[in-house]
Amino acid sequence: MENENVLRAQELNNRGLIFIERNAGDEALKYFNKAIKEDENFKEAYLNKAALCLAMNKVDDAVSCYDKLIIKYPNEGKAYFGKGNVMFFYKDNIKKAIELYNRSIYLGEMSEGVYYNLALCMESIGELDDAIKWLNRALIINDQNIITLNKKAAVLIKIKKFYEALECYNRVLKIEVDNEEVYHFKAMLLGEMGKIEKAFETISRGEALLGEQMTLCYDKAVLFEKQKEFEKALECTEKALLFDEGNVLLILKKGDLLTYLKKIDEAKSTYDKILEFHENNMEGVFAKANLCMLLGEHEDAEEFFKEIIERLSGEESVLINSYYYRALNLKKWAKTRKQKRLIRKQ
Repeated sequence: MENENVLRAQELNNRGLIFIERNAGDEALKYFNKAIKEDENFKEAYLNKAALCLAMNKVDDAVSCYDKLIIKYPNEGKAYFGKGNVMFFYKDNIKKAIELYNRSIYLGEMSEGVYYNLALCMESIGELDDAIKWLNRALIINDQNIITLNKKAAVLIKIKKFYEALECYNRVLKIEVDNEEVYHFKAMLLGEMGKIEKAFETISRGEALLGEQMTLCYDKAVLFEKQKEFEKALECTEKALLFDEGNVLLILKKGDLLTYLKKIDEAKSTYDKILEFHENNMEGVFAKANLCMLLGEHEDAEEFFKEIIERLSGEESVLINSYYYRALNLKKWAKTRKQKRLIRKQ
């Protein structure tokens, strides 16, 4: 009878997996629950149910599922790993996540995933050397994992180990020679290191394989800007905009470059385009307000800052910065008017 229950539970669990493949989460959940009811000690059904609950954003149900499994199987490393993921990715309880990940490793769950997630925990609390240590352990298991290599490069950059980061990017490109993201990261890193020529070479290699891409066009614009070759930077930015004319970052870059080239009216009209594509995005208005303030057009700047403050709410950085720069603009405006009055008296 007991064997029949086990077989029946396995069958129900397998049906649940079939419904997951069909993107029918509610049906899958019913079958996992039936499998657990048939055999309350069936580990796989608990693990599948918990993972599905997370996918369906039923976070507390997932925690409950892991807790039940841990009570039944206190030495089940996968349960601690799963619960650790909930604590880190959903509950923002990093301390508890680290504790659970370490417990899962102690119980034999020495997987690439647990090492990688521990690295993320360490990065989030600023323990960057420890993050590298866990990423290296993950890479021992799978040294071809592009995500892990990219993350290691990102952490190495944070601790200013630029050459080691470059080695990571080079390893990725040996694994996946047409990885656009890595050509971008590598070129930008080389640019920050002052190796502009090598940065351009990296982009050229990427374009030879991928053709002209928006990101790589933008990268060239950034590099030309570093060299104060603003016309060339503008040309590259306009090429990038052909891929996505409403891209906020690109529009702001174009406006900035036009400002450097003293094409002020064009810069202002460029910033205006952001509102044409994104009616609630005030970054263009903020850029225009700052430009007016720098040009001494304090009355116009005041109107733009007021517009941002009236239209936005909450803790958006544009709004917060607008309060500060509006005060700065008003102070400069008052000083200018005072100077004009003194001149008139003379």
